[in-house]
Amino acid sequence: MIQLLALLALLAADDLPTVSAKDDLVITQSCRIRPGTYVIEDAGEPGVLRIEGDDLLVDLTGVTIVGAKKGTDPDRYRGTGLIVTGNRNIVRRGAFRGFRVAVRVDGGEGHWLFGLDVSNNFAQRLASTREKEVSTDWLWPHHNDDGEWAKVYGAGIHVERAKGVRVIECSGHNSQNGLILDRSNGCVVRRCDFSFNSGWGIALWRSSENRLERNRCDFCVRGYSHGVYDRGQDSAGFLVFEQCHRNEFRENSATHGGDGFFLYAGHETTKKTGEGGCNDNLVVGNDFSHAVANGIEATFSSGNRFLDNRLDDCNYGVWAGYSRKTEIRGNVMRGCTYAGVGIEHGSENVIAGNVIEDSRRGVWLWWDEDKEFLESVYGKKTRTDSADTEVSGNLIRGGKAGLFLDRSARIRFVGNTVEGLPEDAVVVTKGECPDLVVEAAKEPVAPKVRAWRDAPGARRGRKHIVVHEWGPYDYRAPLLVPRRISGRPTAVFTLLGLTRTPKLVKTEGPVTVHFRMDSGGLPQIVVKPAEGAPDWAPFRFVLEAQGAEIVGEGVLLRAEWAVRHWAWEKDPREDPEAFAALLKTKPGRERKLASLELPWRYGGPGDEVGKDRFATVAETTLDLPEGEWEIVTVSDDGVRVFVDGEKILENWTHHGPTEDRATVKLAAGKHRIRVEHFEIDGMAWLSFRIEKKAP
Repeated sequence: MIQLLALLALLAADDLPTVSAKDDLVITQSCRIRPGTYVIEDAGEPGVLRIEGDDLLVDLTGVTIVGAKKGTDPDRYRGTGLIVTGNRNIVRRGAFRGFRVAVRVDGGEGHWLFGLDVSNNFAQRLASTREKEVSTDWLWPHHNDDGEWAKVYGAGIHVERAKGVRVIECSGHNSQNGLILDRSNGCVVRRCDFSFNSGWGIALWRSSENRLERNRCDFCVRGYSHGVYDRGQDSAGFLVFEQCHRNEFRENSATHGGDGFFLYAGHETTKKTGEGGCNDNLVVGNDFSHAVANGIEATFSSGNRFLDNRLDDCNYGVWAGYSRKTEIRGNVMRGCTYAGVGIEHGSENVIAGNVIEDSRRGVWLWWDEDKEFLESVYGKKTRTDSADTEVSGNLIRGGKAGLFLDRSARIRFVGNTVEGLPEDAVVVTKGECPDLVVEAAKEPVAPKVRAWRDAPGARRGRKHIVVHEWGPYDYRAPLLVPRRISGRPTAVFTLLGLTRTPKLVKTEGPVTVHFRMDSGGLPQIVVKPAEGAPDWAPFRFVLEAQGAEIVGEGVLLRAEWAVRHWAWEKDPREDPEAFAALLKTKPGRERKLASLELPWRYGGPGDEVGKDRFATVAETTLDLPEGEWEIVTVSDDGVRVFVDGEKILENWTHHGPTEDRATVKLAAGKHRIRVEHFEIDGMAWLSFRIEKKAP
C-alpha cells in the first residue's frame, strides 16, 4: 500500500506550491522548487535544503543545485545539498553537484528518492600515476560507526539509520562514492546507475535485508594502470562491510571495478568477537567481470550464495578466504589470471555447476601457516581449516590445473569435466591432503548457466580502464592518455572517446607529429625528433577534437644507455664495499637501451640474474644546453644517480615504487649520467627522466 501511495504521489505533483531554493531552506510542506540552476554553498553545513516532516512530496524537476564555485577542485567540495528527515517523504528528480554529500537521508522510514542525479560531487585527488602506484590512495573501509565513509570520502546519496527507503532510477557518476547505506535495513535500490566513481558504486555498512536490483556500478575503480599495476586499492562496484546479513543483489552490473563485489565480515568479527560476519546474502545473476582484483570477494563469513554470475577476466573469479558454508553455483568465469575460485582456510563450501575456462587454476583450495591470525580471537573461536568442500559438476577447460589443493582435507572432486589438461594436471596436490575423493564424470558435463549477451558497443576487458587524477575515465569526452610523456626517444599518446578524426592545430618544438591506429583500432599520436633535433627536445601539440582543445606535451630524450645487471649475495645497504666490488666483475647480462624505462614489476632482467636480489648500472652521455635541470627517478628498491661523477640523488633503501627528485645546474655540453639500482624482493622498478626547469 505504501508503495502504491508513493507512486500516486509522484504522478500528482502538478498542483504543488512553488518556492525558490536558498541556503538553509527548511521544507515543512509539499512543494515544487522553482526550476533553474542555483549556485549555493552550504555555508553552515546543515544542508542547503532540509525536509522536515512526514508524508511530504518535494518536486525538483528541472532543478540543479551547485555547492561550489566554478573551478573548485572536487577534493575541496563541502557541505550537503539536501537532508531528508521525518518519515515517508518523497523527493522527485533534481540534480546536486559540488557537495561533500549531495543527498542525505537522516533516519526515519519509508522515504522515496526518485530520479535524482548526484554526479560530480566529492572525490579525492589520486596521487598514483600511469607509471607508479602511491599507497596513500588506498581506501580504508574498516571504520564507519561514526560515519567516517561520508565524512572522509563523500557520497552522492547517504542513507543513515533508516528503514524501508527506496532509491529508484537515481544516477551518480564522476564522484568518489555513489550510494551509501549505513545501518539501514529493508531498503530497495532499483535501476540506478552509480558508475565511473573512484571509490564505491553502492556501499553497505551494518545494513541487512535490503534488495538491490538491476543497478549499474561499472568502472568504480582506482589503483589501476593497464599492464603496469593492478591493485584496485579497495575500490568496488558493491562494497558490503561489517555485519550485513540477508541482503539480495540481483541482476546488477558492476564490471571493470576494483572488485566487482567486495564482502568482508568486518573488524568486529575478525578483531573483537571472533563471531558474526556478513552472512546469508544472496548474489544472483550479476555481471562482475573485468575486475582489477576479484569478481567476487567474500571473506570471514558464512552462508552466502553466489549463483549464476558472470566473472570473466578477473584476477580471481571468486575469492572466498576463511569462508564457510558458501555456495558458488552456476557462475561463468573465463580468463581469470590466478584462479576461477580461490579459497584459503575455507570449510563446508560447495562449488558446483560452474563453467571455468582459460584460468590458471580452475579451483584452488589451501591452508597456510598464518600463525598470527590463527592465534587471534577469530582463529580461536571459528573454524579455520581448509576442509569438507564439495567441487562437483563443473566444466573446467584450459589453464594449468583443474583442482589445486594445498594441505586441505576431505575434499570431494566428483562429477566434473576437465578438458585441455594432461592427466597429471586434473588434480594437483601439495602437502598432506587426506581423504581426498576424486570421481570423474560418467559423461561430459555441460552446466546450465545463464546465457550472457553483451549490449551493442559494450566495453569488455580491463584494457578499457583508464584512471586519471580524479578517477576512472567515463568515455563521454575525448581524453589524451597520458597528457605528458618525458624521457623517451619517441612519445606515443592514445586518444580515447573519439567519434571522428582529430585535427592537428599546432606543433611546438623540434619534433614531427603524426597519427596512427593501434592494434585495437584506437587513434594514437606519435611524436618523434625532427631531423637535426638535439638530444633533449621539449615539445607541445594542440589537437581539435569534437569541439574540444586537447593539449599534449613532454620532452624527447635521445640517448644510448649501456645497461648491465648482476646478481648479488650481500645486501648493498649493509656491505657497500662488496657492492662496489661486484660492479667491477663481469655482469650477468648487458644490453643497449634507448630509454631507461624498466617496469619489471614481479619479473627481472632475465634468467641470468633472476627476479630478486639483483643490481643494475645504467650509463649514458647527454648533450644538454645550459640551465637548471630536474632529475626524476621511480625506483623499487634502492637508487642513486651520478652526474659527471657527482652523486646528486640517492634513495638507498628498501621501498615500494617511489618517485625521487633532485636539481642540478649544468653548463652547456656533454654530461655523463650514471644510475645505480638494487632490487631486494617483490616488485622491481627503475625509470629515469631529466627535464629543464623553467627560468
